[in-house]
Amino acid sequence: MKKIYSLMIMALSFTTSQAQTAFTQWTFENTTNPSSGTGTLTLIGGTAEASTAYPTGQTGLAYSISNFPGDTAASGTAGYQFNTSTTGYNSITVSFYVSGTNQSSRWQQYEYSIDGGTSWSILGNNNGDLTTTFAQKSFNLPAACDNVSNLAFRIVSIFAQPTNSAYESIQGGGYNGNNGKWLIDGVTFSYNTLGNQQNEIAGLKIYPSPAKSYLSITSDNFSEKQLTLYDTLGKIALTTNVSNQAVDISSLSKGVYIAKITEEGKTATRKIIVE
Repeated sequence: MKKIYSLMIMALSFTTSQAQTAFTQWTFENTTNPSSGTGTLTLIGGTAEASTAYPTGQTGLAYSISNFPGDTAASGTAGYQFNTSTTGYNSITVSFYVSGTNQSSRWQQYEYSIDGGTSWSILGNNNGDLTTTFAQKSFNLPAACDNVSNLAFRIVSIFAQPTNSAYESIQGGGYNGNNGKWLIDGVTFSYNTLGNQQNEIAGLKIYPSPAKSYLSITSDNFSEKQLTLYDTLGKIALTTNVSNQAVDISSLSKGVYIAKITEEGKTATRKIIVE
C-alpha cells in the first residue's frame, strides 16, 4: 500500500515555485533498498534494526532502529546514513518523516558530506522536537551538493542542547539507548526540475543524439554558453565555452554523459549519448 507520506511529497513538488523531481526514494516496504533510484542506507554508530524493523503504521511500513549509545556517550555518531549520486542534478532537497519511542533521544542533528562520508558538514538540529508522531523534515542542501557522485546525508542523535552533557528522551526522562527507537519513512532526494519556467534556457537544442564526433548547441539567445560534460561517475569529461560553433567530442569514449549548459545565469542539463 502506498504511503500518504509519499503522496504528500509528490503533491508538494507541483506547488513549489521551483518544482522538484524525486530521483532517489526509500519507502521501506520490507526492504532497505531504494524504492526508486539508486542509493544505500547504512546504520552508523552501533545502531541496529529494531526487533520490529518494519513496524506497521496506518498506511504502510516504516524503518525502525535501536541500540543507540549510553546516556552520556558518543553524541553525534549514531543513526541513519543515506548515500546517493546527484550527478547532473542541482538544487538538491532531502525530505523524510521521522518519529521515535518514549525512551529514544528527542534531539537529532542533520549533516551532509560531498565525499561519501569522509568529511561532514552540519546543516543543523531539530531543536529537540522529535515526538512519537511522524513529522516531516525537509532541507534544501547547499550548492556544494550539486552534481556530486557520492553525496551522503545522515541523521544522528545528539546531547540535549544547550547542556551538551546527556541525551534527553521524548518522554522527558528515562533515556535508554538500547530500547529507545527511531522510525523513518519516505526518505526522498529531489532536484530542481530541469526545464522549469524560471531557469530554462529558451529554445535550447543539443544535437545530434546519439552523437559521434561533434555536438551542436543552439538557443534563442546567441550569447556564449559554458558546456560541461560529466561521465556516469560524475567526473568532468569535457568543459568549454561555445557560441554557435560545433563542439568536437571525438576524444570522448562511447557511453552516456550529462551535459550542463549555462547561459547568462540560466542552467539546463541534458543526457547525451556518444556512439
